[in-house]
Amino acid sequence: KAPSDVPSLSVKPTGAPIDPTAQPTISTAPTVDPYKEATIQISIPSQLVLSGFQMPTSQVKINTVLTLLADTIKARASVKLNSNQRVKSVKILSINGVPFNGSSSRRLQDSALIEYEIILEEICSTSKCDDSQAVANALYQSVTQEMRASIDDGSLTTAIVQSAQAAGADADALLSAAVESGDFGEVVTTIIGLLGDFYPDWSGGGYCLN
Repeated sequence: KAPSDVPSLSVKPTGAPIDPTAQPTISTAPTVDPYKEATIQISIPSQLVLSGFQMPTSQVKINTVLTLLADTIKARASVKLNSNQRVKSVKILSINGVPFNGSSSRRLQDSALIEYEIILEEICSTSKCDDSQAVANALYQSVTQEMRASIDDGSLTTAIVQSAQAAGADADALLSAAVESGDFGEVVTTIIGLLGDFYPDWSGGGYCLN
């Protein structure tokens, strides 16, 4: 029988069959948080003076304003941080001496002194964080210089007003606000993750375990 010029085609699949019900493999390994390792944490007590500002009496609007201020300050303080540094939180503590705990509805003056706290963290570059004071001082200088520059050039005011415009009616108390001045207190340094938390030993110049 003469061979055929037509190529032979196999209808049998090659290799292992594909199971259409097979699920992709998903890793359940937890993501490691580098800030759970030895970390230098600093707290900066801070103040801002806002003009053109009137605190609303509605609790919803108060909460919106406080959150917006904290988020805007946090974003500005983060501008020059590297991958081993972060702003952990910004807490608005009081306005014109009135503390805020989520329940105040007292109406305040058109000009407001805002007291707040910036909490920053930096991952230690050595296992014992033995350069902590130098690192804390450098982090303090970097963040406060950036904040002062944003106050002086008006960019912090611009950021607050733009955030208020985006938030709508609940943040209208900030639409005409302007940052007049700002100030920063002494840094408080804590070392976290070394079998406990260490605080500055003001008498001896080292650190003591809490």
